[in-house]
Amino acid sequence: MMTNSRRHLVTVTLLVTALTICAVCVGCSGSSSDSGSSPASESSTVASEAQASESALSESTSQESSETESMSAEVIGEKPSKDGYDESSNSVVSVAGVGFQIPAYFGERDEKDTYYAEKGAAVSMLQLSEYSGVAASNEEFEKSKASLAESLVEGVGKSADEIGEPTVEDASVAGLPAATCIFDFKTKGVNATSKVVFFYNSESQAVGILHMCQSGGTQYDYFPDFDKIIASAAKSEAKSTAPTLGSTIEFGNLSIEFGSELQTTAINNQFSDHNGETVLYVPVKVTNNGSESSSLNMYAVKAFGSKGTELDMIFTYFDDDARMAGDMRPGASQEANLYFLYDGDGTYYLDFGFYKTEVEVEIPVKLQ
Repeated sequence: MMTNSRRHLVTVTLLVTALTICAVCVGCSGSSSDSGSSPASESSTVASEAQASESALSESTSQESSETESMSAEVIGEKPSKDGYDESSNSVVSVAGVGFQIPAYFGERDEKDTYYAEKGAAVSMLQLSEYSGVAASNEEFEKSKASLAESLVEGVGKSADEIGEPTVEDASVAGLPAATCIFDFKTKGVNATSKVVFFYNSESQAVGILHMCQSGGTQYDYFPDFDKIIASAAKSEAKSTAPTLGSTIEFGNLSIEFGSELQTTAINNQFSDHNGETVLYVPVKVTNNGSESSSLNMYAVKAFGSKGTELDMIFTYFDDDARMAGDMRPGASQEANLYFLYDGDGTYYLDFGFYKTEVEVEIPVKLQ
């Protein structure tokens, strides 16, 4: 089991690596195309990971900034906002179980999980990444946010000539705990600003990171669109692959086709303990695919209600239940229903099997 301190170390190492790549790329944009130089402080490991980005920027030309001008002023300045966030053309990318809308102008993501809006003489890049096993709970992540941000900035500082004081604020991404870290840095004569948003999703047990880095000299300011990307966050709903309404299952030598709509009725039997109670039923078509006569055994189906407990069998009150039907010759089909009690809205399951579940059908129910 990974300890809290070990998780923290892994998280910092991974995030720093990603941010250091940004510093390297921005540094490349400030070098002449024939210089062949690289940041002296960069380790061979980070250099390897940044190789693709450095190659893409190898034709860069020198960009100089005024020493009297603040870094963020040069990066943002009076340049127009790109304003290219368009839901009709955006693509949706999932990071740690959360979907984000990425504007089309970012193009394709490269092998380093990086998108470029501009590259060459000036850089505007978006990095997306996620890491599992680096936090055990929301509480652990909350306690680590400030120190993580501090470590991130220190890591970038190792590849930068100058680095400004970071601004760190608590945030929320799709209702999940998050933090935003903004800082300026300068490398090889080029000023740049980074904005990093990182969050923890307890459902996917992963930390997600979105990092926007923009150097001076870009044609547009891309940070307003980055804010829209963050605002577009929506938790990805886990889609069940279990059979459900409208599905067809194979059970033994039978195929059972489920109708697409759930119906309701009630038990009308004064001698039943469930008299007057609401009953759900789904139309089915049962086909015998075997070589001998067969039918759906009345004890082969168990129903589990919204509370996860097995429901009482009530199919004997309905003559058109599939479990009450007679045998079918090979290739024959019967249309019938499967009835089960209603015990509240939620997810119901019909389990097919005798000594163990062989097929499970998931049925969402919402009557109220």
